[in-house]
Amino acid sequence: MSRPSVLQLISSGGLYGAENMALELTRALLHLGCPASLGVFLNVHRPNLQVADAARSQGLEVELFECQGRIDRQTIRRVRDCLLRGRIDILHTHGYKANTYGLLAAKGTSVKTIATSHNWPGRSLSLRAYGLLDRLQLRFFDRVCAVSESVRHRLLRSLVPDRKITVVRNGIDCERFRDGRSVLRNDLSSKDGLLVGYVGRLAPEKDLHSLLRAAKAILNTLPSISFVLCGEGPERRSLEALALQLGIENSVFFLGQRSDTPDLYSSFDVVVLPSLTEGMPLAVLEAMAAKKAVVASRVGAIPKILEDGKSGLLVEPGNTKELESALLRLLRNREMRLSFGQAGFDIVESNFSSKVMAQTYLSIYSEVLSTKFEDRILSPMESGRN
Repeated sequence: MSRPSVLQLISSGGLYGAENMALELTRALLHLGCPASLGVFLNVHRPNLQVADAARSQGLEVELFECQGRIDRQTIRRVRDCLLRGRIDILHTHGYKANTYGLLAAKGTSVKTIATSHNWPGRSLSLRAYGLLDRLQLRFFDRVCAVSESVRHRLLRSLVPDRKITVVRNGIDCERFRDGRSVLRNDLSSKDGLLVGYVGRLAPEKDLHSLLRAAKAILNTLPSISFVLCGEGPERRSLEALALQLGIENSVFFLGQRSDTPDLYSSFDVVVLPSLTEGMPLAVLEAMAAKKAVVASRVGAIPKILEDGKSGLLVEPGNTKELESALLRLLRNREMRLSFGQAGFDIVESNFSSKVMAQTYLSIYSEVLSTKFEDRILSPMESGRN
């Protein structure tokens, strides 16, 4: 049986969880003999092509779609032309913008639409509004894949039909993290101590202010520890200001966006993710694949990945004291760090590989291609006209 032709579509603000998942999936689908490519929006007012550059560096086929504004009819036409020209069977979208343009571009064609809902982070009114609109339009996709049960429940509350929703766990290529080089100790010219690392967006929902407050208390006890934050986002300036206010600016390093992810994880002794909300974070899977001990919040799918006390330590979101205590526990116990790292690696290799993820999506693609959903008739924009 021939494999379906698939276009992954994403609008990127950097190289974070959803972007890395789309890359992993595209690469894994190709390894399974499925024609797959990656479509990326070239947002004229906020161009960010890191995911496109990363895809090309890995030998993946990339389509760029120039976009001038919120609803650019030329962009819809470009995506539609790509679908028809490439004889695409499945359009697989990631995120609100890709969902909107993808749904409109596929309308009236034989292309089936799949959307992966990663999460709807952000507490601002505008971000919550985008999240609500996204969940409304997801009703009109042929299938919606949730990265965790918590995301699935939010979809159900937004009246996405249960029969359209499938939970698909994120997966990664463990091989990429086997041979990382510990580059940061020389790069940072830091104190000869342990490194606590965070990789991800510097955004409010990640609660990095709590991490810095915990760092302040930890440094009072273990002054040689360094804290490394890798990524960009709207919170960077306020986090830098807080580090200065707390008097820990010489022990906290903001590295910005980095592409050498395996080397970053190899450099860390402990990885931390103090988020207030998550779906299934790739950062946790990547840290485990790199055999690193992890401290993470008990949110989203994280408790299904990390077994508290065996492959990592879980803390209540927003609890600075508990975060401090968990980090100190690992920083003081090398054997525990090594034990947790190996246990985490075994879990990821067995249950969260990119091959398993791609095989699951392939079965969903095949099922959707052989099924006709009656309510895939109107786009959300059109449905309001009747």
